[in-house]
Amino acid sequence: AGTQVGNVAVTINEAEATLDKVTVTPALFTYADGKVNLARVPTKDEAGTVAVTVVATDSAGLTSNTATFNVTVNPAPAPVMAGTVQYTVNENSPAGTVIGQLTAETGLLDPAVAEFQVAGGSSLAFAVSKNGTVTVADASLLDYEAGFTSAQLSVVAVNQAGTVSAPAVVNIAVANIADAPPVISASGTAGAVVATVAAAGTQVGTVAVTINEAEATLDKVTVTPALFTYADGKVNLTRVPTWDEAGTVAVTVVATDSAGLTSNTATFNVTIAPAPKKSSGSLGWLSLLLLPLAFLRRRRT
Repeated sequence: AGTQVGNVAVTINEAEATLDKVTVTPALFTYADGKVNLARVPTKDEAGTVAVTVVATDSAGLTSNTATFNVTVNPAPAPVMAGTVQYTVNENSPAGTVIGQLTAETGLLDPAVAEFQVAGGSSLAFAVSKNGTVTVADASLLDYEAGFTSAQLSVVAVNQAGTVSAPAVVNIAVANIADAPPVISASGTAGAVVATVAAAGTQVGTVAVTINEAEATLDKVTVTPALFTYADGKVNLTRVPTWDEAGTVAVTVVATDSAGLTSNTATFNVTIAPAPKKSSGSLGWLSLLLLPLAFLRRRRT
């Protein structure tokens, strides 16, 4: 706007009259101080040869002849965007999270960029504003564990003349965040554990662990109390139970995955039967045999 495209000379012939106004058509052009200038940036539809007409009116209300000249309007060069743009966003990012800012280059005298537009895309999870800001549009779609690991948008820049750039490919990678803890279940085996019989390694329960976090593996299974331990889906005795440990014991099991996420706590009961007391053996029988002799001795005295 304001670029000069022509010159105008007006001669006032009416005595005591002055120049009142100069009317220029089409409205793409305007008059100021003897010059015809662009009133605004031409659109792409206005490219070509344009006939400009100029009429002067004096203060007496008299209008001049119509002067005409041609102006060639060349299409404005299209903005230039980078061919490919790479961004990354964490899964579970809330709607409105800014991912990046797109830009487009224009020549020094070329029309400025008016807006950016999405020409196509593989997902509705992301949006591009008119000023080129790339944001999260639908946070519910950003689920890495559900298989949403990347998306692609095609974006163009449009200048004030309506000229559209070549599309830029916007690749958005979704980064995995540890957010899906494992799930554990456990159950005890049937029957009691007898203290004097159950050796270290005797199985007392079964454990099943489901890893939900993408790319994670099972790191460890923690069992309490320390009388029990975990190995290959089983809860086993760590050692032979003592007499004091007889009774019903609540066993708790928790899993941890390689992402550091811990599971729910699974619990089951194990019954530890008390060990039978040792027999007094031959010494007991000898005591019984000596009782009558002790009784006769007391009577003689």
